[in-house]
Amino acid sequence: MLGNIVSALISGGVSLIAALFSFLPEIDMASLPLVPPKEVSDVLGFFNWFVPVADLLTIFALWVAAVLAINILLPLLRLVGSVKGD
Repeated sequence: MLGNIVSALISGGVSLIAALFSFLPEIDMASLPLVPPKEVSDVLGFFNWFVPVADLLTIFALWVAAVLAINILLPLLRLVGSVKGD
């Protein structure tokens, strides 16, 4: 019973977030001026020989996803625990 309620709340929240994102305009990332100056590109190319920047960005993205997941999961677990009376 409680699992069904939590599942309905989560699916409703996901649907609400998806509906809100549907109102946002689409942005063509290729049209954004994200090209760094030549000097910066040269330094990053040299730096990439010693520190794999792409790997660091992947690790950082995974770390941010893990932190977000924990910060979403802990309040939900507290809410479920308070509903159960633990």
